[in-house]
Amino acid sequence: MGGLGYSAYNGLGEALPIMDLNRTWEGDNNVLMQQAGKLILKNLGDLYQGKPVMETFEFLTLDVPEPSQYKGTLNDITDLLELLSFRATTLIHETGSKLQFAEDKLAEWDRLLALNTNPMTLAYFHRFLLANYIEFLDNFNEDQNTRAVFERLGVIFAQKLIIDDAGFFRDFLSREQIEEIKDNLMDQLLDTRKEVVAMTYLLPLTDKMLGAVGKLEMKPYEHFLDAVQS
Repeated sequence: MGGLGYSAYNGLGEALPIMDLNRTWEGDNNVLMQQAGKLILKNLGDLYQGKPVMETFEFLTLDVPEPSQYKGTLNDITDLLELLSFRATTLIHETGSKLQFAEDKLAEWDRLLALNTNPMTLAYFHRFLLANYIEFLDNFNEDQNTRAVFERLGVIFAQKLIIDDAGFFRDFLSREQIEEIKDNLMDQLLDTRKEVVAMTYLLPLTDKMLGAVGKLEMKPYEHFLDAVQS
């Protein structure tokens, strides 16, 4: 940027290529969501036809889960996976049913994208992510204290998803249970705060990836002043 009269310290040179990438992300994400949505609904159709489904859809059932009082615990990662499975299965069936009975399926597909297909796809992804995380924990044979912290992080992830979509989960959870999850989440965040900060130092990230504030020396102001003075 020197030829245009701008200093490199203002960050414009680094920002430009990042902004160029941002121009494509929105379109790419929408396309990926639609592709994933079609894959999900294809597996629902295969299930109805008695065909085998992909391994990641083994949780999917022919019947929509009946809203009922949840009997599991609210801070167990496996029980929380059951709740995410309820949500994914329900949204998959709802979207599939609306598309199946539409006269103009192409127009209905476009109409369902924002409020049905995309939430359905995210619900499937969240459930997939937690299921694989649990598998990672099951195969974790290192220090058990570290494993316990990892498990609490998974619980935090699931509890935050449930709180964010509390409107849906009210069919499965009482108001008191949702409030209990909120309280438990705050306790988990406070209890894991020190461990999470320590774990960030274990990741093989360079200073360049962490950025000025995230340098391992934790001296952002000294680095900034050195850059200005030089």
